This record gives sequence, structure tokens and C-alpha cells, in this order.
Amino acid sequence: MKTALLILANVHAMVPFAVTSSKMCAQECINKGQVFCPDTTYPEKLGQCGSASSLKINEQCSIANRNEGAKYLRCPREKFCGKSTFVGRPNGQQRIVVYGKSAFTSGSLCMYHFRFPENAKRTDKLKVVVYDTYRVQLYYAAGLSKLKAAGKKIEKSKKLRFQVTYPQELFLTFESHAD
Repeated sequence: MKTALLILANVHAMVPFAVTSSKMCAQECINKGQVFCPDTTYPEKLGQCGSASSLKINEQCSIANRNEGAKYLRCPREKFCGKSTFVGRPNGQQRIVVYGKSAFTSGSLCMYHFRFPENAKRTDKLKVVVYDTYRVQLYYAAGLSKLKAAGKKIEKSKKLRFQVTYPQELFLTFESHAD
């Protein structure tokens, strides 16, 4: 008598779904182990979330850099966050306010990119100070690009200082815990 062995495999590829906010990108996609890929036409506004096998993966997708400090950099930008890219100025200061905005609800993200001007030199340094991260989780990453940036989650603090040397760039992500 011959015995047949039947193996049933449950192969499940998640059907991709549209992502239209930073909160949705973080909480319903990346934090659940899925991949987020920005839309090619409107990369800062929307994208798709799904399993790696269900999406057309490229270097713009979140899977390209899963470092803790950089994992949300591909998520959609929220209008209420204001300007997202800042170019360093000699002896200049730039102020960003992300608290006190009614739309910055719990789970929402504001991402910022700090880079050097085109005429920067190898010895130039870019310094960023963050005051009071009350009700905000901060992630930072530094590198030559979003793809190569590495960093970590920062514990709450009253004053944080970040410094990079040219040609490094600095990326900060603020996640609201306001509610």
C-alpha cells in the first residue's frame, strides 16, 4: 500500500492598498511589517502598501532602508508640517514649529530634511537643535541620501543637538503622541 502525503500551503500575498497619510503609512503599513512604495506621480502625497511580493519594489520603497531612524522617510508628507527641506545657511537659523497644530494628531508624522548648500566644503558642519519633544517621538537619521541614512529612535528630551559634516544630510521625523 502506497501512502500519499499531501501538503497544503496557505500562500497569502497581501493585496496592496492606497495610503494617503503619514499616519496610515506608519501605523497600518510599516509598523505591521509591510512595505510602502510612494506613488511615482505624487510621491509626497500617496502610495501603496502591501507585501514585498505584491508591489513593484524600487529604491524609493520603505524596504530599501529599514533602519529605525529612516524607516518613515518615504511616507506621504502632511501639508500642515510646512516646508520639508532646509538648506543650511552660514551663521543662519531656521525655525520649525510642529507642535500646536490641530492636524498634528496622534500617529501623524512630520519629516524634515536638512542639507548643505551647493557651495559647501568638506569641513562645513550643519547643526540642528530640537527643543522639547513633549508628546512627540523623534527619529533621526544621517547619511548621503534617504537610501543610505542610518539613525535611531530618540528618547524624550528637553533639548537635542544634531550635527553632520558635509556631505552628510540630516533627516528628522516627528511622530505625534498628542491624543
